[in-house]
Amino acid sequence: MKSNRILAICILLISVGFLNAQTTIYDANRWMGSDLNGTARFVGMGGAMGALGGDITTIGTNPAGIGIYRSNDVMVSFGFDNTGVKANGASLDKFHGSFDNAGFVFSTKIGNTTALRFANFGFNYRKMKSFNRSMLVSGVFNTSQTVQMANMVNFDSYGDFDPFAEAALRSDDAFQNPELPWLGIMGYNAHLVNPVYGKVDPENPDAVPPFEGYEPYFQEEML
Repeated sequence: MKSNRILAICILLISVGFLNAQTTIYDANRWMGSDLNGTARFVGMGGAMGALGGDITTIGTNPAGIGIYRSNDVMVSFGFDNTGVKANGASLDKFHGSFDNAGFVFSTKIGNTTALRFANFGFNYRKMKSFNRSMLVSGVFNTSQTVQMANMVNFDSYGDFDPFAEAALRSDDAFQNPELPWLGIMGYNAHLVNPVYGKVDPENPDAVPPFEGYEPYFQEEML
């Protein structure tokens, strides 16, 4: 009877660990990073408790970490967030509390001479990410995006004036060329950025006007 109990507990622990280790589409938020929430010790260690264990919060990263428990444990953690932002005379201050972490570990002793001395079972809730954000942005944008587009096709990555050729911007594979800025290509093809040509030499009227770069649409009217 006792051996059946031990076997049932082992199967339960293995099943819980297996389910926790699976990766699903709902784990995509983990690649976005997470907030540092948990017990005071977990937060104080910067979250580096996965290998050490002995903390309920480690259930989310390393379920085997509760294996060193020799007694029952219950934990609840709360947090406070104070956000302050100030820019160009506008400010925002917000203070709020949050329920970050809760869990328990149930530890039962199997025996003193058996290979498995203790069997532990735990549950943990930990808030991974808080999206409680409120932002206010105001001001005057002193330039146009068409100016940005023109600068992209006029200057190279070193800041030197070296306009791209029109043939390159209107080619079919322009967006596949890593050297061409895609926003500048869009601006050129949408006629938001226009080429500028210099004056023809009166002594050679058949000559091609010199290419002088690009300018944003309605630049003269804006100035």
